[in-house]
Amino acid sequence: MKNHLDAIIRAVDETRDEAVDLVQQLIRIDNCVPPGRDYDKAVDLLLPLFREIGFEVERIDMPDEIFQQRCRSLYPAMNGVRSNLLATKNVGAKEGILWYAHLDTVPVVASQWTYPPFDGVFKDGKIWGRGTADSKSEAIAALVAFRERAAKVLLPPTRSVEMARIRLATLETGGKTPLGFGLQQGRALVR
Repeated sequence: MKNHLDAIIRAVDETRDEAVDLVQQLIRIDNCVPPGRDYDKAVDLLLPLFREIGFEVERIDMPDEIFQQRCRSLYPAMNGVRSNLLATKNVGAKEGILWYAHLDTVPVVASQWTYPPFDGVFKDGKIWGRGTADSKSEAIAALVAFRERAAKVLLPPTRSVEMARIRLATLETGGKTPLGFGLQQGRALVR
């Protein structure tokens, strides 16, 4: 077990610079809700990275007419494309997992921050920025973990995985858009 733990620690250390860079890139995408813009930029950043490690990927945009119909009265200040990333990896196993992260954030008062909230400053081993703890770093940590697991098979599997579906959506609005749209389309559940 110690050898496996050492291998995991080495793999994490080897990917640190890349992981920090990716988290910084996500932090620099201001998708505070409201107004809730630039979901598409976050999805477009991550989509090719999941594709590179063998996931089937799909960008799902909530049609504007559906947003206007169902959500505009609830979220009058929102604007921009309502995008999700759905990434699926079917390995033919009987059981599956679902991993979820949201990439939107609550609004920020920049004058109350030590570092600019959308710069992703890396200092003293920490990344400072809006969304770092909830949940942009989580999204990148999962991406790196999936990649390292696929590339190096660090631990023998203790349970099979049928599909992992990665959903990068909004949470700060209570999940009604665009996550709710994806659920209604039947695209958010492990089969």
